[in-house]
Amino acid sequence: MHATSAYSARWLAALAGLAAPCLAEAQVYEAAPWNFAGEFASSGPKANVRKPLALPGVRVPRVSLGPVDTWKLLLEDRMAAARGERVLRYGVGRDCDVRPEDGMWLDVPRDGARAWVVDIVCPTAEGIRVRLGEMNLPPGSWVAVYPADMPAAFSAGPFEGQGPFNTGEVWTPTSAGERVRVEFRCRGEACPSSLPFRITRVQHVYRDPTRGFLDQPCYRDVTCSPSWAAVAKACAGIGFVGQNAMFCSGQMLNTQAGDHTPYLLTAAQCINTASIAQTAEVYFDNKTGQCDGIAPSLGLLPRAVGCSLLSASTAHDSTLLMIEGSLPPNRAWAGWTTALVPFGQAAGSVHFPENQPARLSLGFRVPGAVCGGPEYLGVDWTSGPTGPGSAGGGLFLDNASKSLVGVLSCGSSACGSPGSNGFGSLAAFYPLVSGLLQAGTDDGFEPNDSCRSPAAVVPGTWTGLIVKDVSEDWYTAEVPPGGTFAANLSFVHAHGDIDVELFTDCEQVAVAASTGTTNVESVQWTNTSSTPIGVTLRVYLDSDVRNTYAMTITIGTPPGQGACCLASGACTVTGPASCAAAGGVYAGDGRSCQGTCYTASYVGPLVPIADGTLTCGPAAVATVSINENVRIAAVGAGFRILHPYQGDLRATLRHVPTGIDVTMVDRPGVPQTPFGFPNDNYGASVTNLFVSLDDAPTVYDLPVVGMDNVAGPWKSEGVLNTFAGMAAQGNWQLRVEDCAAGETGSIAAFTLIVAAAPTCYANCDGSTGQPALTANDFACFINLYAAGSSRANCDGSTGTPVLTANDFQCFLNKYAQGCS
Repeated sequence: MHATSAYSARWLAALAGLAAPCLAEAQVYEAAPWNFAGEFASSGPKANVRKPLALPGVRVPRVSLGPVDTWKLLLEDRMAAARGERVLRYGVGRDCDVRPEDGMWLDVPRDGARAWVVDIVCPTAEGIRVRLGEMNLPPGSWVAVYPADMPAAFSAGPFEGQGPFNTGEVWTPTSAGERVRVEFRCRGEACPSSLPFRITRVQHVYRDPTRGFLDQPCYRDVTCSPSWAAVAKACAGIGFVGQNAMFCSGQMLNTQAGDHTPYLLTAAQCINTASIAQTAEVYFDNKTGQCDGIAPSLGLLPRAVGCSLLSASTAHDSTLLMIEGSLPPNRAWAGWTTALVPFGQAAGSVHFPENQPARLSLGFRVPGAVCGGPEYLGVDWTSGPTGPGSAGGGLFLDNASKSLVGVLSCGSSACGSPGSNGFGSLAAFYPLVSGLLQAGTDDGFEPNDSCRSPAAVVPGTWTGLIVKDVSEDWYTAEVPPGGTFAANLSFVHAHGDIDVELFTDCEQVAVAASTGTTNVESVQWTNTSSTPIGVTLRVYLDSDVRNTYAMTITIGTPPGQGACCLASGACTVTGPASCAAAGGVYAGDGRSCQGTCYTASYVGPLVPIADGTLTCGPAAVATVSINENVRIAAVGAGFRILHPYQGDLRATLRHVPTGIDVTMVDRPGVPQTPFGFPNDNYGASVTNLFVSLDDAPTVYDLPVVGMDNVAGPWKSEGVLNTFAGMAAQGNWQLRVEDCAAGETGSIAAFTLIVAAAPTCYANCDGSTGQPALTANDFACFINLYAAGSSRANCDGSTGTPVLTANDFQCFLNKYAQGCS
């Protein structure tokens, strides 16, 4: 029989006609209806392949902390309950100083590694949590903690680097039993002379917070009320570490978008700092199998480990967390509302008091402040009390919606006296979390959820990317002939298993895939064809609902090849000889086409070339302008000159800002012949120009009888590399002189070809001061984008339109990477 209280005097007064206080009309916000997700990614995370050692027959050194007085601790807990505490202590912190010499080193023959192991013993403990501090593990090494007498599958970790939150500290999840083993594994040079972490404190779990005592029949089993089964599925017990190990209640909270964001709502008196949130163990399905039955023990419950703090308000005693640890499948998210809760509204709370599985309290909202601030919701219980561990439990409307409206904070309710509780109001807390509750955050590449809408990427590194079970990430890039595409992802495997696939055709089988069980995934593919091929990268979750990752994309060119800039404005990746034969300017080995090639062409009337006499006549000038502020790696010029006698002409390229001239053509065939080459014209047409290059193989000053005179790419008379390293920006001139009498001609076309030197893309304005990147670079990029400049095509896309919002995101990413 469940205890039931009579209506309180306060509630009777309300029934007698006490009106609710006048409240200003406010906008009501609600989440999507209750959200139930089954196998949201797979059947759970793949096991990590790095297994701890099995050491049968090996006497592992022990560090024993001695027993604790469990009965004294339980008595203290009962006294805390009598004082109205709503947070349950279930473990006590114990200092320890485990030194390297306390453990032992072992060789691991199967993989050539070494392992350091030590056992920590807390007699009579139900479980142990270990603090690993000052973590800075070398690459390739890891540390794990596991029950010494249980299979390695129950291990916590492995932990790498500075831990899952990159803070250098981690409280390991609870390992069942009174003896745990700490194992550090390293290999070769990664094995340091001293341990790259410290063990200075443990939590001695002296009571299982999920299994109640027999002398507590007053709490109401939620399993006995089938209409509350869905609510119970969203609710969870939360273990966390401050000075001691403490326990509270909480619940998964839906977003208005219903996008499976793993939000967890609890009380601020439980968790209100980022460091404590990171210690959270969230236990699900902590309920009896049948009415008034027995719940499973702590170690058998599905759980997620580690949370991020999003918002905490002590004024409203409410905290919103993001569960970072891999979420067990088959979860539920609670719906909610900010609507006014009228006096007399039936309500209930699912919570986890005093070592109990999920318990249910039923009652009604009452006027006046039961406890807490004026915005708190007061509830008198008619069935089922609350107790230590109930803090953070939700207040749900007892109607068809079962919408959450508050978080349990304080009150007099206790075994033998259901009494009343005050709840922090969700409506009052809502302004602090309204943006978060609309939808879970995502990265700037969105929407890129399918192969039909991938985000274009170029070589670079991006951090803070987010993948969800309801929103995969797809990226696309172009790989040149002979080029190699590589994608490397890093993340915390324990926060969700990310896998990747690479496609050249999304309707076909992936050409590469990575489905490992560590903190990295990598794919690589080489284009062996003679044409560029687009690839599409799929990033998805094999377990969990959300994880963050960093991604590095590289598109390597084949050895001895690089970008080849053509007069047409096109760019290919080839070798220097092939580039010169095609009339292109070679940018250098390993250079990609992205942001490398710039051309400027003269468009206008024919420019007359005056006839010369015994000396050269005045120069005919065609001018072009380079707008981009880039440095020159190499330069070439293409032109179409109409003239009946090639040997009469001298053609010079001038960089107007510096006044530097380089002679490209100087009366070919003179002085080897009296009048030079007699053929007409340079270049076959305005689209098939004569091109002058440093790399061209032909030296036209050595005529061959019967040759076709000047044709094809020709080696410049002067050294065009004189311009290398200069700023390309500004005007350039093709200056043509007739140095013999008898004929005239004209300049019909002129194209300057510039291969830019490697630069920091984000330094758009080309500044050389410090800092190199400033707000001016943003203005520069916006101007380039507005002008339709090819340099604004940051993501290297080839579709229509070429310039899109993805280019802005690409520029922001490159700016964030900085210039090295």
